[in-house]
Amino acid sequence: MAGPTVRALPAYLYNGAALAAQGVIVVTLNYRVGALGFFAHPALTREAAPDAPLGNYGLMDQLAALRWVKQNIAAFGGDPARVTVFGESAGGGSILHLMTIPEARGLFSQAIVQSGGGLTNPVDLKTREAVGQRLAEAAGAPANATSEDLRALKAGDLLTAANRVPGSAPAPFLDGRLLKTAPWRVFEAGSAMDIPLLIGANSNEASVMSALGVPLTAADAFLGPDKARAKAAYGDITDTERARQVLGDAWFVAPARWVAGVSASGAPAFLYHFDYVVEAQRGRVPGVNHGGEIPYVFKTWDAYPAIAASLTPGDRAYVNMVSACWVSFAKSGRPDCVPGRAWPAYDAATDELTYFGTTLGVQSGFRKPQLDLLLETFFRNSRHGAR
Repeated sequence: MAGPTVRALPAYLYNGAALAAQGVIVVTLNYRVGALGFFAHPALTREAAPDAPLGNYGLMDQLAALRWVKQNIAAFGGDPARVTVFGESAGGGSILHLMTIPEARGLFSQAIVQSGGGLTNPVDLKTREAVGQRLAEAAGAPANATSEDLRALKAGDLLTAANRVPGSAPAPFLDGRLLKTAPWRVFEAGSAMDIPLLIGANSNEASVMSALGVPLTAADAFLGPDKARAKAAYGDITDTERARQVLGDAWFVAPARWVAGVSASGAPAFLYHFDYVVEAQRGRVPGVNHGGEIPYVFKTWDAYPAIAASLTPGDRAYVNMVSACWVSFAKSGRPDCVPGRAWPAYDAATDELTYFGTTLGVQSGFRKPQLDLLLETFFRNSRHGAR
């Protein structure tokens, strides 16, 4: 049975021209994804040197690109000592991984993580090798494939096979060399990069869970014995809506707050929640979808002519303000852009974030009962060996 198809946002939404016009240099990079980006197989493990990273090719590509920036950005007028890396979704998750591995140290000095999660338990090498064997056989390789057999496969056949093989969803995994432990454990131990961090999530992150084919029953599976407590924490809403919110909060909103909290002991972390819906869509959508902040950051709403035509002066002013926040952070390590009040660095004691909604400002204790419960549930499950 074919797996779910999630369409990436169009490339033109990531056009960096409007960011560059504000006085920064924008470098975008490509890296291997899917079955080509995160693939393991016993034959490849056998031929690899004991200290050679393997399998996490997507992360290796990102490291190579960041090394290039470090070595070459001065030729473009940039400062290799002030490189801000930023990404959304899988890109944000990649940044959290990079912040925990020694090979990335010194390659960037600041980070922005948009809807990047942060509380997951990656599978280990043996598990990924087993998936790789099934993928290779589905793509036409023999059961006892050698590394030569694998390299003879057509890339398209491998990618097609990935849509048919259960459990082949691509993601970084613990290869024991480049990645040795779950990133959240490194953050918890205080061993992640101590750099300024801007991190947050959107109000309708559940949209991507639906697109990925995650059933609403996954919310109850995650909560386990905490289901009754979740009903009280989420208040008087339907079971369906509560399940949607739990999925979005557990995978994105709660992890962002937790990462901000454990990162704030050294360099500052700045937490946000994005809930601004353009005026023409208010009341018609449940919030800002996963990835919905990108046209604000890049100022690329005009790439959607139907929506661009309906943008009000207020909408456009909001776009300008959001983009300026990201740029000011890249320039100074602080997002000095919220009118009337400085964006406070996150402190778990005050639990303040910047809320990007129709009412813009700083909120304390945002969704605290819900997020506290979900974090408690995650750590209980993880420390008892559950994924």
